[in-house]
Amino acid sequence: MFYRPLTSVSRGPFWCGPPYVPWKRFVELELQVVLALMVRQFEIDFEGHLELEFEFLLAPKSPANFNFKERIHD
Repeated sequence: MFYRPLTSVSRGPFWCGPPYVPWKRFVELELQVVLALMVRQFEIDFEGHLELEFEFLLAPKSPANFNFKERIHD
């Protein structure tokens, strides 16, 4: 049978167990690199007031709008 129903474990971002631990670290590192490149390439501004509410994590009550302006490198 080729079809297997998905379980909650198989839907997780990194699944679980030792075989997947290296991939988790790779993805975390990739996210850090992308964020560093974005900060280097753009000036990032936030307009307005951000109100937070506590659910499982702190989350904004309304959408957070960011403005990205490309930096000019000489």
